[in-house]
Amino acid sequence: LVGSEMCIRDRFLYFELQHKNEVVDELQSSLSSQASDNQTLLDQTLKSNAADVRFLANTPPISGISRAVSNAGYDAEENTSLALWQERLGKIFLAFMNSHPEVAQIRYIGNNDNGKELVRVERQHGSGAMRVVPGNLLQSKGSRDYFQKPKKLSADEIYISDITLNREHGRLDYPLWPTYRIATPIYDVREDFFGVVVINYNAQFLLDTFESRLPSTMNLYMIDSDGHYLLHPLKAKSFEFEHQQDASSWQKDFTVVADNSESLRLRSLNNNQLLLSLIHI
Repeated sequence: LVGSEMCIRDRFLYFELQHKNEVVDELQSSLSSQASDNQTLLDQTLKSNAADVRFLANTPPISGISRAVSNAGYDAEENTSLALWQERLGKIFLAFMNSHPEVAQIRYIGNNDNGKELVRVERQHGSGAMRVVPGNLLQSKGSRDYFQKPKKLSADEIYISDITLNREHGRLDYPLWPTYRIATPIYDVREDFFGVVVINYNAQFLLDTFESRLPSTMNLYMIDSDGHYLLHPLKAKSFEFEHQQDASSWQKDFTVVADNSESLRLRSLNNNQLLLSLIHI
């Protein structure tokens, strides 16, 4: 009788463990599929963004402005003033923005005057109204990463920024909205660095797409290279690091239990376990 009990118990445990492993395998497959789909979406989005900025950087006013700035405000090659080239580029930027609702700002930033904006168009967050920014409101952006880092790139190469909350004049822009920037350098006829073309994208479009594709049985975490949350199931933790010094982070909330090439198994502070698949930005 004891032997039979032991045999039955062993079989029960075997089938229980087998079922548990099947569930984990099924979950792993589902996570891997979801991660692969999101990776494809991200890659396609950034590839399209890069094509956008290259297209704008190759429109005639870009080189026309470069020639005019180098010749006391007049482009002798096209018999066109700097002001007229700026007006034309503003119209091109506006038309492009009008057909791309995810675009929040487009700028042509010159190397002179500490990276002074030469042309800037923007979409008002909330109302969606678009405008060409008047000359007296153009800003110097020479110290910003999206200006400094493209300076080190060759022509036609692309800079992609981190995703952050947008700031204007060094302060968070309210209502808060996340952005990332795609930029490419511009060189003049002497092959000297002249400036950059930068597109600011409203990252909420991309983040919302990630979340809308997520099965109801899954949660989505998105972190930056420092472990700060860009997306978190608790909305208050998303971008918390932008306005709170002691913000939650991946490293604070989780420890790694197991790691393999396809997934991580994590333990949270309350001892819950998570199975996670990753995508790479």
